[in-house]
Amino acid sequence: MIKFVVMLLNLKSITSSNIQEVKCLMDLNECFIDGSFLGNSTALLNITGPKVNYYELHLSNFEYLQTSQFAESIKATELKIENSIIDINSNLERIDNKVRSINIKNCSLSIYSLKNFKSLQDLKMKKVKINKISPTAFAGLNNISYFELNDAKLTLGLILSLKHLESVSIFSFTKCGITNKIFSEVLQNLKSPESLSFTLNSIKSIKCDEVSRLEMFSLSINSNQLFGIFPTCGVPVVDVSENKIDTLFIQSGTTTVNASMNVISDIRCDKFVNLLFLNVAGNLLSDLMCVAGISTLEDLNINSNKFKVFGSLSFNKMTSLKAISILDNPIKFISPSLFASVTESLIMKISVDRFDAGYDKLTTFYPHLYEVTHNEINGTCDDYDKVVEALKSQNISLFLLKSSACIKKVP
Repeated sequence: MIKFVVMLLNLKSITSSNIQEVKCLMDLNECFIDGSFLGNSTALLNITGPKVNYYELHLSNFEYLQTSQFAESIKATELKIENSIIDINSNLERIDNKVRSINIKNCSLSIYSLKNFKSLQDLKMKKVKINKISPTAFAGLNNISYFELNDAKLTLGLILSLKHLESVSIFSFTKCGITNKIFSEVLQNLKSPESLSFTLNSIKSIKCDEVSRLEMFSLSINSNQLFGIFPTCGVPVVDVSENKIDTLFIQSGTTTVNASMNVISDIRCDKFVNLLFLNVAGNLLSDLMCVAGISTLEDLNINSNKFKVFGSLSFNKMTSLKAISILDNPIKFISPSLFASVTESLIMKISVDRFDAGYDKLTTFYPHLYEVTHNEINGTCDDYDKVVEALKSQNISLFLLKSSACIKKVP
């Protein structure tokens, strides 16, 4: 990718009556403008971009910049602004630009109006300080579909302005200091997003009436402070990984759940659930509980839990199961008829390192085994050789990490 950098030099004396011509004369798809020497000028910038249908305009290091200074002339489809102080105000009817994406990073900004960025499809702001924002800042943005705020405080003014983003389908709030109260206020000001993501915040619980009102497809609250009982509220796709949840309540309407890396020891289910995917790896489970009765379940990950026994009925009702991973569990007993009712297309991953039921029990899995992980294997070298040869004869992927009793490398 070719880049062309335009340096604005010796412009401190420019007044508001001046028009500074800034041109990208070559046939390029990126134009970089460094405003280090512009000072506090409010001169209009007449930006002439490359003669292509798509290009990116990068503006950086402006001591003070108003979008009204350049928005009339901009023909870029993507606008990136960094390390600047900005006033965003395109409330001018004559402005007609083609900007589809605005990406603002490391800036101090005031947002008054974006309504004439009519082609705008996504707005991303990272490490920004929002000094002022109009309640109608986002009014008129009818084509925007993606909104992202990353490592920035979610102010009350910004929350209130979200109600005008009716066309946005995906909202992402990462590291924004969102508490339960702010979470509720955000939900109250949104219309009908398809997906909501709250990563690295301080949310401790949710209320299903607030969540269900939005009828969203996906909700992610990973790496927060969720604890106690967590209900899925019927949201089809839920990600609550890396929290402190001890009880997972799977409710009707939810099809996919990632609740890995919590402290879950109990799972509850509605009477009728149509769950397809469940990841509860890295928890404290020793029993499948209600999950054992979900006939629609296709993919189950219970790695790194406390499972010791799998009886003949453990997966009896999981007639749709296609993939299961039970790596790193202290298994002591497993029934030979464990998968009697499960489809032969099942893909299974198992670790022998904590599989204390005996090597001979591995033959139970041969029709289904896809991957076997060895770690700190106990037993004689002869036992180990037999296991390796048996697994290889079944074309099963075999991974040797470490053997405490017999050090051998798999050919």
